[in-house]
Parts: sequence; C-alpha cells; structure tokens
Amino acid sequence: MVGVSERKLRAYNRVRVRNRKKVNSSEFHRLLSRNPALSANDIAFGAKFLEDIAGEDTLAVIIRAHLYVESTLNQLIEEYLFRPKAMNVVRLAFRFKVPLAVALGVIPEDFRSPLDKLLDLRNKLAHHLDATISAADVDKLLHSFAQDDRESMTGDKQLQNILAYMHACLHGQLNRIRQAKAEQEKK
Repeated sequence: MVGVSERKLRAYNRVRVRNRKKVNSSEFHRLLSRNPALSANDIAFGAKFLEDIAGEDTLAVIIRAHLYVESTLNQLIEEYLFRPKAMNVVRLAFRFKVPLAVALGVIPEDFRSPLDKLLDLRNKLAHHLDATISAADVDKLLHSFAQDDRESMTGDKQLQNILAYMHACLHGQLNRIRQAKAEQEKK
C-alpha cells in the first residue's frame, strides 16, 4: 500500500481548508430537473427513485426513500473525505451521518432537521407494527424544511413530493461536488 507523506498531507489539507467554501444554500437546493449538467445516470437514478416511491403503501415509500437518501448521504460524505476507505461510512448510524455531513460542510445546517424527521418517520414504521403516518406527520416533515425550501417545492405537498424534493437536493449536491472535483483535477 502506498502511503501519503505527512508533508504532502499537510499541504493538501492547507489547500483544502483555504479552498473550502460555506455551502451555498440556494445552489444546494436546485432540483434535478433544473440542472442541465446532469448525466444520463443521474437522470435515470432520479427517475428510478420517483418510480420506487410512487406506490400507495406509506411503509414502502418511507423505507425506500430513506434507503435512497441514506445512500446519497453516504456518497456525499465519502466524496468529501480525504481517505474514504479509512472510515466505513456505510456502517455509521444515520443519526451520526447527518451531523457529520453538516460538520464537513456538504449539506447546510438547515437541512439537518428534514433528514432527522425522515429518520423519525422511518423508525416509527420500522419499530411499531401498527404505526401509521398521519397528515400531521407529513406536515411536520414539510415544516422541518426552511421557508425557502417549502416555497421551492413544486406540486402539492404530499409525502412523495416532499421526499422527492429532499432526495433531489441531496443528489444535486452530490453532482455539484463531483463536478467541482473533476474541474479541480483538470487544473
């Protein structure tokens, strides 16, 4: 295994800290459909997500949405780590991944609450056989988003649309980070 010298690592970290920018919330909250730079894979992934949560079964919708969101969150964190293999992000509990993503600056602080609410809904259904998701639960999820996010959501504020918006925000951020890394590598 080839290691990185301590001097190179320090130099890399100095450049990374100097180049780190605060997450631009308005850029972060672009929906997939508004981003012309998306690859065919990104579009297909978004379409598959929408197809998978289109069902009537609330349990399946929440569980599948949580799986997609967590997978995208894993990728976001891994993209930002210097040595992603040194930390098995997949094995971290979701409740630790969200603050880690905020601390790394890959998602804005105001996006933490909607992710926490999604986890609450998932846990409610996963740990109680007779649990249901009420209109009040959906309303709490909706109102966990910042005001500008609620205004940016298109269509009615049904559960699937809220979850689609959440996933699109995360996947859009992942795409933006990958593009920035590719541009940086070209230099």
